[in-house]
Amino acid sequence: MDKLDKFRLAGEVDLYGKKRNPFVLVGAVATAGVLFAGITAFRRGNTAMSQTMMKARVVTQGVTVALMVATSGVLSQWGLKFGGEEE
Repeated sequence: MDKLDKFRLAGEVDLYGKKRNPFVLVGAVATAGVLFAGITAFRRGNTAMSQTMMKARVVTQGVTVALMVATSGVLSQWGLKFGGEEE
């Protein structure tokens, strides 16, 4: 089993022919969901909830970026580039 096979077993997702990290994908969807909820609360006039949701959006976005950085380190340790190609 080579390094690329180990990466595939770790939960890699194939999206449009490219390999993607599932944690980053989940983080992006969560960030978009919180953003949408915040905008909806703002349109309904609930400013307190809108502010809370925008703060939550910043947190989810930060977690997503942290996951991107953390998992890129794991990939580079295995000798892989983004996209699942070996160096």
